[in-house]
Amino acid sequence: MNPNEMLKLAEKFYEGLSEEDIEEIERIALDRSNFFSKDPNRFNELLDGIDENNLHGEIDFGKPVGKEIL
Repeated sequence: MNPNEMLKLAEKFYEGLSEEDIEEIERIALDRSNFFSKDPNRFNELLDGIDENNLHGEIDFGKPVGKEIL
């Protein structure tokens, strides 16, 4: 997707939203962008934070409905 297409998509996405909604979306996006990092140490820090209190079992999402590869 080229920058012009991305801009058009963003304009459509924000159309009709209040200023408060837009600020909340941007805040969430910023928070999540801090989660994704190319720093391998950040990934290891996240893995080190896993313990039996926040570990969950497998989740069954059912049978594939499209072209998913499971």
